[in-house]
Amino acid sequence: LSIARAQILVAEGDLEGALGVLKGVSGIAGVVPVLAPLIRGLMAYVLQQLGRYAEVAQISDADQREGYWLPTLWLTYSRALHEAAAGHTRSASDLYLELERLSGQVGLVDPSVVPWVRSAVRAHLAAQRPADAERLVEAMEALTERRSSRWPRIVAVSGRALLAAAEGRKTEALELFEELMRTHDEVKGALRLERIVSLTLFGDFLRRMGRPSRSRALLESA
Repeated sequence: LSIARAQILVAEGDLEGALGVLKGVSGIAGVVPVLAPLIRGLMAYVLQQLGRYAEVAQISDADQREGYWLPTLWLTYSRALHEAAAGHTRSASDLYLELERLSGQVGLVDPSVVPWVRSAVRAHLAAQRPADAERLVEAMEALTERRSSRWPRIVAVSGRALLAAAEGRKTEALELFEELMRTHDEVKGALRLERIVSLTLFGDFLRRMGRPSRSRALLESA
């Protein structure tokens, strides 16, 4: 229950609250040892999002062994985020390819369980791998057709917007970013962390388009 609570707090954008819950439950993880790697994996992700990189490095990779696929996904995602933040675009892209492989290996169809796909699209585009980005966007579009969850749709629309922007189709990208924000409005305040990412992506796109006033408003909102 505490792990589920922490994941809800992350989705709501309360990273410090999620970290507190995980630290609180880590002391009793010995009662159910199989959960300890998952708690550490989630903690690594939250610490990464908070920019506390030294603490992320202290979390051992020993949990990445056969049978511990979920902690492995979280830890790999944290490392990919770190590589991207450090400007190591190729290695970040490589780690996301590994995440894709691991997800497929365990049959994890909906990657909102570990929400790495949107970051992967950005990393692949930064590494000049548009085909890898396109494949992930298509997978999210197919998932959107089968399920009512808004998260895959948010990823699919933002991915299409990023692809259009990268290919110089600015009008199409603008329309897609507008659709992205309407999709966020449908969930009425949920997925706050994802909304921050969307506002930042849209604001950065408008800045590069030469629309500083609107860009500034979106980034201030984020």
